[in-house]
Amino acid sequence: QQQQQQQKQQQRRRVKSIPTTHIQKDMSNQATTALCRWICTELVTYKKLLSVADNLSYDEIQTSFRELDDRCGFSVDTVCGTKWEYRNVKQQKRVFDMPW
Repeated sequence: QQQQQQQKQQQRRRVKSIPTTHIQKDMSNQATTALCRWICTELVTYKKLLSVADNLSYDEIQTSFRELDDRCGFSVDTVCGTKWEYRNVKQQKRVFDMPW
């Protein structure tokens, strides 16, 4: 059992040691933009969560918004909107239109 715990700790360390910049470089700007468009609903939710975070200052929140827009290659508010309604998720993502 102790050996299993050690293995789990080693796996956690490996995951934590992956640099974010390496992951970001693996996707082209075009692929990143396409992904951002696909997860618009999640991005709107993410922005709402940031807006109500008690542990972030106004400047930190605005910086996060700008970084998200820069990473996606477009203004998330403009492309994805600012409203999110739980019941519209399947419709917005067109889950039933998937090719698989």
